[in-house]
Amino acid sequence: MLTLLVLVKLCAEVALLALAGQWVLALLVGARREGNLMYGLLRVVSSPVVRLVDRWGPSGLTARGRGAMAAVLLCVLWLAATAGKVWMCLDVGVSSCR
Repeated sequence: MLTLLVLVKLCAEVALLALAGQWVLALLVGARREGNLMYGLLRVVSSPVVRLVDRWGPSGLTARGRGAMAAVLLCVLWLAATAGKVWMCLDVGVSSCR
């Protein structure tokens, strides 16, 4: 169970960093971001979460709103996985969690 929590936390961290990278590149590159190779790679990494928000989120969201809602969803998932990991480590003993 601890391994599952660590994997969920890791996936949330990677997707959050990909969304943050997209945001920074959008600020730096501007309108030419669609042709940027790194932006495309980060988009591929974060697209499953953005598609999930697009499918289950409220209708009428802009692309910026979908990205923001995906980031909030990932933050909540990361916090839940972190809390679960801490709770489990305190339950079995901190020395067992290393």
